[in-house]
Amino acid sequence: LGGSKNGVYRMCANLVIVWCLTGFWHGAAWNFLAWGGYFALILIVEKLWLKEMLAKFPAVFGHVYALLAIVVGWVFFDAADLGEIGQTLLALFGGSGVAASGAAWYYLRSNAIVLGLAIAAATPLPARVMKRCGERFPRLAVIVEPVILLGLLFLATAFLVSNSFNPFIYFRF
Repeated sequence: LGGSKNGVYRMCANLVIVWCLTGFWHGAAWNFLAWGGYFALILIVEKLWLKEMLAKFPAVFGHVYALLAIVVGWVFFDAADLGEIGQTLLALFGGSGVAASGAAWYYLRSNAIVLGLAIAAATPLPARVMKRCGERFPRLAVIVEPVILLGLLFLATAFLVSNSFNPFIYFRF
């Protein structure tokens, strides 16, 4: 398609074509086409306006923007139909007027450990700890990272198994 080498309009058209085809590849439903269109729009807006603006702010703003964009994108991907996208986005941003249900609090409490570990792992702290460990105990540092990763794999698997039914997302197709 030429990528971004043939001008701004061609780049935008290429992004729309590629992402809408990517959405269609994931499933023959409108929500997947909307998912592809959503990411095409995000990339176009980012390339034309947001990239320079985000560069002026600390990196944390770019990370928050990316995480928010991806979370919203998953709403499009996981929805059963277009109506569900609107309802879920409304609930996600507090527009439904409904307070968190008992089930929401239950899941938050049940996954608090994993959520806390994920938040900690998303910071520079683990890299700093590994660097300091490597400086103090070079032989031990070679073993520590694989052990930590295996522990996290075990923990994630344990939380998945504890759910009664958690099918792989592509089993729907």
